[in-house]
Amino acid sequence: MKTASAVLFAGVAAASKAYTTIYPCPDCPTSLAPPACTVTKQYQPVSTCSVYGKTTSCSTYAYVSTVLSDYDGHNYTVTKTDQPVTVYHTTSTITHTELGYATPSAYATGGYYNANGTSSGAPYPATPYATPTKIWNEKYEKYEVVPYNEMGPHALPGYGGSHLCGEKCHGPDKIKYQPKEVKECYGGKCATYAYIATYGVPKPSVTTYATPGIYTISSYDMTIADPTTMPAEATYVAHSGEAVTYGGMTTSVDKPTTITAPYAVYTTKSKTVTSTIIYTTYVCPHAGKYTVVKPTTTSYSTEHTLVYPTTTEYLAGVYHHTKETVTITKSNEPYTCHYHDSSVYPTTTPAPYGTTSVSKDSYPTGSSTSSAAYPDPSSDYEEPAENYGTPYAGYVKRGGMLERRKPVVKAAAPKVNLNKRVILV
Repeated sequence: MKTASAVLFAGVAAASKAYTTIYPCPDCPTSLAPPACTVTKQYQPVSTCSVYGKTTSCSTYAYVSTVLSDYDGHNYTVTKTDQPVTVYHTTSTITHTELGYATPSAYATGGYYNANGTSSGAPYPATPYATPTKIWNEKYEKYEVVPYNEMGPHALPGYGGSHLCGEKCHGPDKIKYQPKEVKECYGGKCATYAYIATYGVPKPSVTTYATPGIYTISSYDMTIADPTTMPAEATYVAHSGEAVTYGGMTTSVDKPTTITAPYAVYTTKSKTVTSTIIYTTYVCPHAGKYTVVKPTTTSYSTEHTLVYPTTTEYLAGVYHHTKETVTITKSNEPYTCHYHDSSVYPTTTPAPYGTTSVSKDSYPTGSSTSSAAYPDPSSDYEEPAENYGTPYAGYVKRGGMLERRKPVVKAAAPKVNLNKRVILV
C-alpha cells in the first residue's frame, strides 16, 4: 500500500527560529515598499504587492512550507495552499482482439449424385469459425488530484490532512468527505471530472417528507476505511410464558490471552436512552470458551415485542445506496434508506480484537422479527448475479425468482366455413 508522510514545521516558533522572511514587494522603490515580514508559524498571513506608478496593490495569502510524499512516492515542497497533490495514480494496459473468420471447404447439399460421382446440388459452405487476426494494446491511466487546502484525513493513507478543509471535508455525524479531481485517459482521449468520496458508517438514514408526493433519492456511496463496530437494536416477539434469553457475549480462545471485546448496552442521559458500544478487557487464563457478558433471561405474561441492544460490524469497503423513487401518501411520513454492497454486508458478529475470535451468542432463542437489508434488484450499477435456484420443467426463472410455469393455452383453430355445392340432376 502506498503511504504518505508529511514534515510539518512547528506551529509556533520564536523569531530566532523563523521559517523565512518575506519581502512583499521586492520591485518596489524603498519609499513604497511594505516592511518585510518574518514568518514564525504555518499558515501565517503574508502579503505580496505590486507597484503601479506611485502606489502599490497588495494581496494576502497563507504561508505554507510542507514536504509531502504523494501517492507515487515523489517528494516535493508545498508552498501554496491551493497547490495540487496527486493522491492516487494507476496505469494499466487494455488488450484488444479483432476476430476474423476462416473459410472452410464447401460441401454439397441436396440434389443427387451423377454416375461420375459429381453432385447436382449447389455447394454449401461450412459454418465459419472465429480466429484472432489482430491484437493491439491500449494504455489506461487514471489520476486523482486534490488541492492542498482541501486534503482531509482520507486524502492520502497515513496523512492526517492539511487541516484547512472545513465543511468540504467534515460533515454531520462524523462523516468525512474528500473532494477530488479525477482524470482518466484511454482510447486516445482524456476526461476530467469532479468526484466527492464519502467516509463514515453506512447506517440506515430516515427522511421525513412533509407533504405527499413522489420523491427521487439519488444514488451515492459511503466508504469505510477500517472495520467499524456500531451500536444497533434487534427485536424479538416473545410469546406468553416463553422464557427468552437475549444479549450476552462469549469468546473462544485457543491459548491463554487477554482480549478486548465490544458489546452493546443502553445508556440514559438527560432522559434520552441510546444504544452505546462498550469495550471490555477480559483475561482468558487458558484455552476454551468464556462468557464475557452474561445474557439476560426473562419471560412475559402476555405476548411482548422485545427490543434489546446489539452490535453491527461494518467491514471495510464501499457501500452503495441505489437510486430509488419513493411514493409518500401521508404528510410527515418517514422513509428509511439502506445501503448495500455486492460483496460485503454488515454482520452482527463483532470482528476479532487481538489474536482471538469474539462472537455474540445467538440470542434470543427462536426466530427474530428483524431482517437484514439485501441489495436492491433495481440497482443502477452492475452487480454479480445471485443464485436463486435452477429452473426445472414446470418452472420458469423470472426476475430472479422461480415461478411455476403457466400452462400454454393453444389458440382455438378458426372455424372454416365449408361451402357446399349441391348439384341437382
